[in-house]
Amino acid sequence: MLITAAVTLGPASDQVRWSAELSVRAKWLTVVGASAELVGGIANLERDFGSTHQLLILLDFFLVGEGLLRLGSAFLGRPMGSVFGWILRPFYRRWLP
Repeated sequence: MLITAAVTLGPASDQVRWSAELSVRAKWLTVVGASAELVGGIANLERDFGSTHQLLILLDFFLVGEGLLRLGSAFLGRPMGSVFGWILRPFYRRWLP
């Protein structure tokens, strides 16, 4: 389950490989990861707007934007990874088929 969660943020090629293992379409891994980014970014924006930490607000907007972009890609039928997936990739890659 942890590998699946990490791969939802990983590059599209990793999502395709892992989706074959799970017998699902790769776009659904993108939908799950993008939805988490979008919901997390919106929830964080509500909390961070009153703070003086401008970097956190910028990160929140990035998460919302990337989540929307990735959802759009998934609805067009193409999986898309997150920037944060490149950070996670070394940790899960050995378990990919």
